[in-house]
Amino acid sequence: MIKKQIVVKWMFLLFVVFQHHPLFSQAKKTSPQQIVHELLDCNTAFPDNQFSAINWEEFAILEEANQKFNSENPDYGLLNACVVYYTNLYRTSKGKQPLRFVPELRDAAAFHSHEMMNRKFFDHYHPGNSKYRRPLDRATRFGYKGGSVGENIAILYHSKEPTYLELGEEIVQTWIDSKPHRKNLLDFGYHSIGHGFAVHKKVQRGGSLVTVWATQVFGG
Repeated sequence: MIKKQIVVKWMFLLFVVFQHHPLFSQAKKTSPQQIVHELLDCNTAFPDNQFSAINWEEFAILEEANQKFNSENPDYGLLNACVVYYTNLYRTSKGKQPLRFVPELRDAAAFHSHEMMNRKFFDHYHPGNSKYRRPLDRATRFGYKGGSVGENIAILYHSKEPTYLELGEEIVQTWIDSKPHRKNLLDFGYHSIGHGFAVHKKVQRGGSLVTVWATQVFGG
């Protein structure tokens, strides 16, 4: 009986040790929805309700959009608005209808950018998560109820921090300069859009290098 109690006691102690061991903690995976919530849980200068309230003809002169991009504490909501602005500016210049912002597409885009940065891949297909593998999978999992889904991705590098507006323009110009991405930008079948980003700042000799992963998700 004493031996049995000792064995049970040791089993309990081992359980406690494993429960607090780093390897055990890593096994408790954070859900994609939690990841996105943490990414977007900040005081943005451009909350979601602004997309329908703002006069987009005046967006480029907004003080917030013209402030320096803060790579250490980025305002992803504001950068999303800048990319929406330049995307629709380009579409309307080509006779296409502007796209409306949809939070669910933004969330899918934010998750993909986060995963590309942290898992060190650059692709439309997630290499390690079958449930979120394709753009359509991600959009659906984050609650998008539309039909077709398209996606543009990009990586940009900066040694000096631009303004939010300048960075948004550069991201869109990167896609304009690529024929397959440009086709998505001008696709008549899309009516909705959302963007997500991940940012890493590396301090190095002579300054710092900021890397920005950008994902643009279209909905039809």
